[in-house]
Amino acid sequence: MIFHDPDAPDEEKTLDPQQIAEIESAHQEALKDRVEALLWQRLPAFIPEVSPAKTAVEVATERGLLSERNLQSKTLMFAMLPEAKQQEILAKEQETRDAVIKKYGIEDCAAVTEEDVKAAKERAREQLASTPGGQGLLRLAQTVQESDEAALKEYLMATTRPEEKSQRDLAWEMFAIVTAGADLPDTRYRPCRTQEGTVRFKDGGYIGINESPGGRGSGPVIDDPDNEFQMKGVSFNGQRPALWVKVVDGWAKDGNWGGHLQVTCATANGYWIAAHKGSMKAATNKTEPITFYDMGPYYEIWHQDRTTGAPLVVRGDRLHFEPGATPDRFNLQDATWG
Repeated sequence: MIFHDPDAPDEEKTLDPQQIAEIESAHQEALKDRVEALLWQRLPAFIPEVSPAKTAVEVATERGLLSERNLQSKTLMFAMLPEAKQQEILAKEQETRDAVIKKYGIEDCAAVTEEDVKAAKERAREQLASTPGGQGLLRLAQTVQESDEAALKEYLMATTRPEEKSQRDLAWEMFAIVTAGADLPDTRYRPCRTQEGTVRFKDGGYIGINESPGGRGSGPVIDDPDNEFQMKGVSFNGQRPALWVKVVDGWAKDGNWGGHLQVTCATANGYWIAAHKGSMKAATNKTEPITFYDMGPYYEIWHQDRTTGAPLVVRGDRLHFEPGATPDRFNLQDATWG
């Protein structure tokens, strides 16, 4: 299926080297942080997260030891009770809170700032560097970063015992992290076909665009290639079936390709795309080939080729091969699209 895509950009948007370098740098920093986090878990070293100050009740609620949702004092009926009864309920609820806090030894928590997290990480790094266990973890991490898969496998076979599976698991987990590539954003242009832009059969035996449901056409637009609307002379009885084609006797070179276009949809099946006095039409006989020039975000479509033929352009609601004209922009949808 061919569709008019006049808003396709001149060229594909690409990331410049500086943007790629910044993404790669941020990716490497993130990998370093993830490896460090694994090592700190093995020490073990606790690294807190930034959080506001919390009361003992809030801490107990977060841990699931208390629930403030279903308290009687939170119901609509509570406000209708006598004040003495309200005070009794509130006192019992507070007794429950106090009992849970005392049982589990829960205390108010001070706020954790970014400086607190930074200090905890520095202590963890010092622990890694100054303890035998930490130094062993650092050596393993260094080996992982310097090894390919085969070398790491050989190293682990030579330095770990069968029962040291956790050590090997740690090594492979770090290996998966350090070998992960950065995810660069996909900046490729994504064509979007519209009903109005879809190339269709039209009355008079012509091929064109600008048909929409309930719009200018006297009947519905039809995209399904299996729906058949036989040509009756040069009329489609008001129907507007989309054009589906295949390339016969095709060729491809440098991303460009072409050949004879044969209609594959049920409507006009087996006909050939031709240029009749400049107009794009379906013909019973095979005529000159059509060439698709890949411009990146879009295609230029030419009758024959740039040297001997004419580009495809939109004139009103019909398609024409017009010598000397500026080629219009088109894109393709194959039968595998969702």
